[in-house]
Amino acid sequence: MNSVCREHQCQIESINEKGKPMCRMCYQQLNEVVLEYQGKKKSLLKKNQEETLEKLRQAKKKMMEAQEILHISLTSHVETMTKKREALLGQFAEQERKVEDYLDQEQDFVNFKQNGNNITGDDTIIKLIQEEKKNISELEKGFYALLLKALNDYQFSTGVQHQNQQQNQQLVQLQEIKQITEKIQYQQYGSISGKSNVDYIAFNKDNNIIAYSESFEIHFIKIQDNTLQTIKFTIEDDDMQLINCVKFARQSNDIYYGSDNGQLNIWIQNDEKWKKQKQIKTHNGKGILDLKLNDDDSQLFCSGEDKTVEIYIKKQNYDLVKVQTIEHKEFTQLSSIVFNPISNELVSCSYSKLQIWSISDDYQFHSKQIIEGLEPSKSNKVYIINREIFFVASQSQIYFYKKNDEEKYFKVETSTILGNQKYQLPFCYDSDRQILLIQKKEGQEVDVLRFNLNENKFVHQMSITGVYNQLGIAKSGEYIMLYNKADVNLITVMKQE
Repeated sequence: MNSVCREHQCQIESINEKGKPMCRMCYQQLNEVVLEYQGKKKSLLKKNQEETLEKLRQAKKKMMEAQEILHISLTSHVETMTKKREALLGQFAEQERKVEDYLDQEQDFVNFKQNGNNITGDDTIIKLIQEEKKNISELEKGFYALLLKALNDYQFSTGVQHQNQQQNQQLVQLQEIKQITEKIQYQQYGSISGKSNVDYIAFNKDNNIIAYSESFEIHFIKIQDNTLQTIKFTIEDDDMQLINCVKFARQSNDIYYGSDNGQLNIWIQNDEKWKKQKQIKTHNGKGILDLKLNDDDSQLFCSGEDKTVEIYIKKQNYDLVKVQTIEHKEFTQLSSIVFNPISNELVSCSYSKLQIWSISDDYQFHSKQIIEGLEPSKSNKVYIINREIFFVASQSQIYFYKKNDEEKYFKVETSTILGNQKYQLPFCYDSDRQILLIQKKEGQEVDVLRFNLNENKFVHQMSITGVYNQLGIAKSGEYIMLYNKADVNLITVMKQE
């Protein structure tokens, strides 16, 4: 073709399906329109999927909480029916004793009459016996009806009954920890503005990289030269599944995260990018809820929606070998876990219960104790303070538990450790320096608290003005991250003075 395009004054190369002559510039212009359309389409699809994922997450949360409340109601009902059953058995035994007494008296009267004696019209013993027999018959009917109902309740709520627990604890000497008495103070370091949702926050080992998840993506922030810099790299889940937990390795900048379809993913760092190194299927495809790594990254504890904790050993080339699976038959659902290497105890937390496990060096385990009475909530998170004390942060309150001389945990009044202040979500905790960040229930402030070993309680350090949706804390409490969805400065980072 020798014709020239009227619009671009270029050589016409071909004619499209609509019969329009097209030059090189026409094709380039068309490609730009197509790319712009594809970008808008992808953005719209991503937005719709994020909204759908959030709706599914909220629906799932409500369903789990309703299931836990139903479980607690059934347990309470069974306990009530058991007490009624025991009371009725007592009444029944008493009535049987009375009947036997009356029958003995009746036989005495029969013998009395057979000996030629007459019973006067004023004797009412036989009438009383007949009435008592009638009462016993009615009581038996009511008792067996109630017993049948209780039996049905027991069958319906299978798994509610608690098994006897054994006690076999290894005593480990706790190393002395030097208590630093000066107050902790934070000052503004930097902030990043924009639009985003922050679900989970993690700091790396050197406290110079922050990772935070948003639905099915993980974003990164670099702390350098007294500024915050957004790293232009994003981890996106291949299956576009909701990310439930994010962790940095203890000895490297490797990223571990668990998704809603039970996939455990490991990404290794390459400069300011990360490359997928390993992906394994866990918990029979059920969602991963929590991940915990030991100090040298050789062991990984993974809890899932199938009510199990899977323990893995990391071999060469990031091969993960599962060495143990711990089932929680007493739970309706898991919410979080924590492992105490000092006492070799795993503490598992559900929506309303706790279970303490003892784990040996060869990964044999046994249940030591079950603790009930938590506020039914999917948000329950458990943290270790020291060998003797741990706590659970729930939706609107905190529970503290301390070990007694018999190596059993008992509940400690919150006010004795936390004071009379009321707190709520969000919260975060650094176990190295035992620093707790938590939102006040009344008043627009976040309190910075630190556990005092001498007084065995948290002591107020400072307050940070604002209401936040998510909190994060770096190793040893060097930095803290505050996320406010409604603020122009979306993410704020503060540094310890």
